Amino acid sequence: MRFPSFAQWKQFFKIISRTEKIAFFGLAAVALGSAATLAVALYQNHTVVVAADNGTFTEGALDQPRFLNPLYADARIIDQDITQLLYSSLLDYDQNGKIVAGMADYTVSPDGKTYDFILKDSLKWSDGQPVTSDDAIYTIRTIQDKKYNSVHTLYTKWMAVETEKVSDTAFRLTLKEPYAGFPETCVLKILPKHIWENVTAENFSLSPYNLDPVVSGPYKVAKKNFAKDNSIASLVL
Repeated sequence: MRFPSFAQWKQFFKIISRTEKIAFFGLAAVALGSAATLAVALYQNHTVVVAADNGTFTEGALDQPRFLNPLYADARIIDQDITQLLYSSLLDYDQNGKIVAGMADYTVSPDGKTYDFILKDSLKWSDGQPVTSDDAIYTIRTIQDKKYNSVHTLYTKWMAVETEKVSDTAFRLTLKEPYAGFPETCVLKILPKHIWENVTAENFSLSPYNLDPVVSGPYKVAKKNFAKDNSIASLVL
């Protein structure tokens, strides 16, 4: 069988009927659409979106940061937004809203009252110091101490929880009564004890570490830009 020549192909539309032309162009459109859909699907299934080198993301706000401190941040939206980027949590949420390990893994006793946490290996603060169970216990006990005036909702969640150090990387939290929602309470961002332990309760909210924090998350404060009235105009993380 001989394949038609180009000259013969040029006569194709002259020898087919109007109905055949409609059918031909309809099938051609379906074929092109299917090919385009397949190409897009192949592209999406075999590519991954990644951040550009030296790329930046800018977010505006109608306020200036004041407390980049987990004990106070929930009282102000801008502080809460930035703190989310600066600190890691003991436990965390996955993309489906399910509680997963964050800085620590945990197990629960059969009676539902005791939670044992083990910190992951090689966790460090932004100043290079290791993250330890002392940091978690210090944060919880500071929340429980009314003199520090942590956000009230945070205080009520933690006021009756007992803390116990097991080792440098393990600690135990004990409840008076079992509470199925306690893992959500443990989506808690902790403070570095070696930075904050010498700051008195009276000076806690006034400490410069509230705007120049030592942190454990994926970002840290790299630069503060000030307005003419000495307020913070922007932060670079």
